[in-house]
Amino acid sequence: MYTIYDIPDTKFNIKIDETNIDKYKRLLENIKASGVNGQSPEEGAELLSDLFKYYLRLSCENEKDPICEDEIDKADKYLSKECDIPKIEELHSILFGKASCYRSPNDENEGFVGVYKRSDKWKEEFYNIGMRASDIDKDQLQNLVNYYYQLQKDGKSDVERAFCTRCFSTIEVWGFICYLLYERIHPHHDGNGRIGRLLFIENTHNRVYFPLSEIIAKAKQPELLQNIYNRINFKYTYYKSNPVIKYPDSDKYYQLSVDDTLLKCIFKCLCICKEYKILYDTFKNVKSKNAIIVKMLRSKLNDDKVEKILKEDNSLVNLFNRSGFDIENHNEILKL
Repeated sequence: MYTIYDIPDTKFNIKIDETNIDKYKRLLENIKASGVNGQSPEEGAELLSDLFKYYLRLSCENEKDPICEDEIDKADKYLSKECDIPKIEELHSILFGKASCYRSPNDENEGFVGVYKRSDKWKEEFYNIGMRASDIDKDQLQNLVNYYYQLQKDGKSDVERAFCTRCFSTIEVWGFICYLLYERIHPHHDGNGRIGRLLFIENTHNRVYFPLSEIIAKAKQPELLQNIYNRINFKYTYYKSNPVIKYPDSDKYYQLSVDDTLLKCIFKCLCICKEYKILYDTFKNVKSKNAIIVKMLRSKLNDDKVEKILKEDNSLVNLFNRSGFDIENHNEILKL
């Protein structure tokens, strides 16, 4: 049962198989929210700022390209105080200091970018080839960002509210799909992953965020994201004997078919991210927290398994029992 969604003011067209979406939504919604509940607005804002800086540092570590603290502070200030809807060019300029953030067809190899996989003396293989540089439309990308943030505003129109409700009833999933579209287009020479995660996943000041960088770096489940990327990317093999690059038609980058398998993978990734937040909050003062969290996220759990992971330490077991972590729901998520 596919439903087609056209994002206003853009070429983006999303086709979604909603056959099992109620089941997936239930699994995500059954995970108890964690965050800044019970704190003053000032304390909450400070925590969100700390989280933002932490995620950005971790995101840069994942890319093996650290950014200085001054730039991190500027990005935090920009997203927390100076804008309702981030501007791609401003955010990219703050972090990377380049006059033009978009790839140029006049650059080396006409602005070619690809997510590298492997190479030999005859060819180079890429997980994904970005859109042809001359076809990148910055207005399309900014309007995608505008629409995502507009959906979350209290004053959004009835049409926008109806679209969001009809689509998922959960803005997190919609943000993840926007993130995938952005990464597939790959509009920048540098910083595509970091900018995409900041815009759609890890802007803590937007209050709709998931610790995706944590999952990449620490949860030791790379297949969660790789399975998703494999289904949406344009794989490419560059043969050195024929240096002409054959790009996919640009219109294909604006179209995404979210079949049931892809939708299931997206929900599973978001569920694991949300569970990570709960487990981290629960065990944040425990020295072995990373080992505990990874074992729990990767394991089918029951009471005996939980006690074994926690080494039958009653204080830790009590912490876990008070966390609200739903074992039965977790086991269903692992089956996805």
